[in-house]
Amino acid sequence: MITPFEGVCLAVVGLHLARSRRRGEYLALAAGAWLGEDTVIRAYGFYAYTPGAWALWLDRVPLLVVLIWPVVIQTARQLARALRPDPRAAGRLAAGIVLADAAFIEPVAVDAGLWHWTHPGPFQVPPIGVIGWALFALPWLAGPDRLRRRPALGVLVAPAFTHLALLLLWWGLFRWIDRPVPDALAAGLGLLVAAGVAGAARRRALPLSALLTRAPAAAIFFALLLRSPTAGPALWAWALAGALPYLVLLAGHLRPAPT
Repeated sequence: MITPFEGVCLAVVGLHLARSRRRGEYLALAAGAWLGEDTVIRAYGFYAYTPGAWALWLDRVPLLVVLIWPVVIQTARQLARALRPDPRAAGRLAAGIVLADAAFIEPVAVDAGLWHWTHPGPFQVPPIGVIGWALFALPWLAGPDRLRRRPALGVLVAPAFTHLALLLLWWGLFRWIDRPVPDALAAGLGLLVAAGVAGAARRRALPLSALLTRAPAAAIFFALLLRSPTAGPALWAWALAGALPYLVLLAGHLRPAPT
């Protein structure tokens, strides 16, 4: 029997697919997500999913993780295209949005006991743990035109690119900064970055639909945070940093029209 969390995730996936015109790409993303996630877990052992927190599995990866990340990636592209008309610029921005999503999701999910990391970092998440999903999304979002036109290629290309980039980044950078980071320091830096992004967002006009497509998936993790008995002020501040640019963009739709 699926857990309540899995049931909510499944509802979000169903809502997304009911509205999506890119279901073929969604399926390719899901297949690539499983391949990338499962091989990364097996190859490096940096993290593992908590057995009791999930009912449905594909080897070492919960099924709902495989199904929810394509929603995150596709809605990031929708938002980025509303911000940047140029396809390549929008693709790079979308990958950055996925990076921000992972930075928000990882600490909340770890606090909720959905998975855990074996290396240190703010909120028990190593920095390289945040970047993995953005690396996986990058070929889909900002890769060659041929890859975007034929999403089935991404099933192999995106996981291979992720492995190569993770290895280069680990040995070239993250191995040397693999140290504990105080949660309060991370939260303070997150709020500073979010304030800068929110300031830039104030000058943008976006369709309300581009914002609301991301709301259901984000609501899942805010619900986890609300239910958490262990989330402290630093984690709440980190979550606020993740939400701040969206709140600023949403506020633009709530202001009364000039008369």
